[in-house]
Amino acid sequence: MRLPFSPAIFTVPLVALALAGTATGSSPNVSGIVVGVPYSPPCVSGEPCDQPARPVLGFVRAGTVTRVRIGSGGRIAAMLVPGVYTVRLVPQQAGVTVRPRSVRVAASGMTRITVRIAFPNS
Repeated sequence: MRLPFSPAIFTVPLVALALAGTATGSSPNVSGIVVGVPYSPPCVSGEPCDQPARPVLGFVRAGTVTRVRIGSGGRIAAMLVPGVYTVRLVPQQAGVTVRPRSVRVAASGMTRITVRIAFPNS
């Protein structure tokens, strides 16, 4: 007997993998501020110099990077699965330090953090 094909069998696991780094829900469980942005790379005289792209924070857990945009005033907000995350800049940049290096997201309530970014020669 042949069973009918169902695309749902394949799409449900893919959706679960896509959500592995984020928690389900409608409001963030991590909020805070990033100190040390925006970063202004040096401009070369006589060449066009565009506004620098605002960095993105990466929260890394079990090999999965959840990208969080840094908003106006350095504010961040994210919905993350509880656990310990490594914090980094995305893309990573040589000589840049990010503190704290890791953060623990609680199983309940809001996790508030202040992230400090130091660029070379700043």
